[in-house]
Amino acid sequence: LSPSFSMGRPKFAPREPKPAPSAPPLPSSESSSEDLADQSNRWSASFLYSQRGSTGSSFAEGASPLDPDADPNQGGGEEDDDMSGKDNLFSALRTAMSRRKPLEKILASEAASEGSLSAPLLQEGGAPVGSPSPEEDGGKLTFLDLLAIGIGGTIGSGVFVLTGDVQPVAGPSAVLSWLIAGSCCLLSAFSYMELSARIPTRGSCYIFCYATLGELAAVIGGVCLTLEYGISGAGIARSWSDKFSALVKANLEIQYGSTSDVSFDFFAALLQVACISVCLCKLELGKKVISILTLLKVILVIFLIGAGVFPALTSPSEYPNLFKDYDTFFPEGVGGTITGSSLLFFGFIGFDEVCCMAARSENPSKTMPRAIAGTLIGAALLSSLAQLSLSYLVDFGGGEGLDDDDGGTNFEDAFNNKGWIAAKYIAAVGEVALLPLVVLVSFMPQPELLAAMSEDSLIPSVFREEDKNGVFRKGGLMAGGGLGL
Repeated sequence: LSPSFSMGRPKFAPREPKPAPSAPPLPSSESSSEDLADQSNRWSASFLYSQRGSTGSSFAEGASPLDPDADPNQGGGEEDDDMSGKDNLFSALRTAMSRRKPLEKILASEAASEGSLSAPLLQEGGAPVGSPSPEEDGGKLTFLDLLAIGIGGTIGSGVFVLTGDVQPVAGPSAVLSWLIAGSCCLLSAFSYMELSARIPTRGSCYIFCYATLGELAAVIGGVCLTLEYGISGAGIARSWSDKFSALVKANLEIQYGSTSDVSFDFFAALLQVACISVCLCKLELGKKVISILTLLKVILVIFLIGAGVFPALTSPSEYPNLFKDYDTFFPEGVGGTITGSSLLFFGFIGFDEVCCMAARSENPSKTMPRAIAGTLIGAALLSSLAQLSLSYLVDFGGGEGLDDDDGGTNFEDAFNNKGWIAAKYIAAVGEVALLPLVVLVSFMPQPELLAAMSEDSLIPSVFREEDKNGVFRKGGLMAGGGLGL
């Protein structure tokens, strides 16, 4: 409002509103992704500024802009300045947290790390232009290598532990529980397939979030991946130590104080150190070790499947008919099957580890989707068949409904109850020998993830320093030390 005087009496006429800052021009179809991101931020800032200007007031608190006695020069003073500063800080934080990393910049950074400083585009097959050929760097992962990483990291606790835990909950229908859980995970895997083929670089969902949702979502994704890989690997290492202690019939834990809940597991830490050492060697060594152990693990699972299914098919009179009627196959109804599927999602943790190795893979646009799908399908089929085998070996409820005191079991106990001592020790020794593969695969993507975060200056630069073999040795040692503790 501006004062005007008429017949000796002051009046207040509306002052022309201050024009809002002009909006930036609309992006053209030829604009790059970096220009689009920059113009998007400018549009957001312009909108926030215009909204603040249209609702803000330059009058003192409690005064109306239409009050004729209001003093146009009397403003909020320091209070108004504080509010303006808070608005600017909030706007700056919001802009920073929603800042996205352009796709061209991601691919150019990946090409630079491979040895080329000017490769913002993809060549045929999905590899960055200018990146060295597989023969030149000697460390590329093929489809079978990625499949071994995925299946080796996914099959473990599912077959050896969860099959026995879900049996009292769902009965023989737990076979369907595995397929339901795998189908739900496959829906999530479709996004991993698409993004890992389009953005073939290290970081998995961290870099996917950075390119699409912004920096805040990327940091949350990176922290979640670290917890997933680190805590699951440490938990499997403790589980392996318990099984090893039971096999040698000795307590290998060091207790603290009078409580038994806090202990230091020396052999679990030793296993973690061994797996970290393999990961920090040349990639060629790591993928050979993983491939051999995965092959042995699949052979062990096939043995467990055959031990229960083959006798049931050859001598059906000595084994229960699981498909006789509805009550036999669904002793707890369909609800028990659905409840069982909710317990089995942990059995599929690990398939996303394949995405972290996209930067090391051959022809990622084709290899990554196939490896992810193959991991989930293979894990679901092997786990469901192992569940069927255990259902033949252990009769829960006998079709009359499961009792509350029915506890879980495992293949070792099932073989022991059948009197198959040789099969019992094959299962026990095989599990102890091959379970460390899950710990190895759990740590393998961790240096790649930390290197991706370091390239964006979110963590110190030491995590992205490579040795002559292309291994992030320093960052891997620090991450491994923390996870080992």
